[in-house]
Amino acid sequence: MEYYKYKSLNEFAIKGLKYKSPEKLNRLKDPKNKPSVEILIDISNMFDINIDWLLTGRGPMLRDQVPQAVPSPTGVPLIPAEALAGYGAGELVITEHMIEHRYVIPEFRSATCIIRVKGDSMSPTYLPGDMIAIKKIDAKTFIQWNKPHVLDTVQGILIKRVLQSESGYILRSDNPSYPDITVPSKEVYNMYLILGLIRFE
Repeated sequence: MEYYKYKSLNEFAIKGLKYKSPEKLNRLKDPKNKPSVEILIDISNMFDINIDWLLTGRGPMLRDQVPQAVPSPTGVPLIPAEALAGYGAGELVITEHMIEHRYVIPEFRSATCIIRVKGDSMSPTYLPGDMIAIKKIDAKTFIQWNKPHVLDTVQGILIKRVLQSESGYILRSDNPSYPDITVPSKEVYNMYLILGLIRFE
């Protein structure tokens, strides 16, 4: 395993990523384990590496080689849900190589993008394969409580209903098999309101 210009995983963690200890990266000594989204974000920010390249292997490796988003009036872009992750509290930049398709739907004109649903935690409201139109919101200003949202979190991309909690948010699934999750607000980087869905029979 290579650690950029550092000699060991410990040195990479402490000197490269400025961690206080290497514990966060110790699990990566096993080549079968993959780094968490949080670690990938840290690597992206510290070494100016394109997060899309880290997640998917697509596009240029370095941020300064990433093409700027191209405004288009021809529809709302469909992108992989994973592309929402890795921006911290920054703005999502949708580049052309991320876009799988565009949909012209008047009701979704204000949408930021469209993503596909994975998993059954929000079943029967949203099923695997459904496409949902989402709009980025400022969670510090206004949240429609108990409405379904897409959240970019430390744990990854989640689709949940958002309820208020003293320590942050309660994230609730529509599928009763999944328990509530309580997360501190600082662990939620970005939040998107679900405007509607597209379902193919």
